[in-house]
Amino acid sequence: MRVTGEVVVEAIIREDGVPYRPRVLKPGGGPAMQYEALEALRQWRFAPAKLEGKPVKVYYVITINFALRR
Repeated sequence: MRVTGEVVVEAIIREDGVPYRPRVLKPGGGPAMQYEALEALRQWRFAPAKLEGKPVKVYYVITINFALRR
């Protein structure tokens, strides 16, 4: 589709590093780009945040940039 832009997404990262309940905060590039941003985030795994050495849930906001390769 050759579309560029950015999508800002929020999610909760669970204690096991899996994103939970992702939601688009700032759409960019139309519905297809928003869908792809959410699908990408669902596949990612994060190192869990820790509090006093124990894994905890955290609220996370990420900007996903879509750019054309040269």
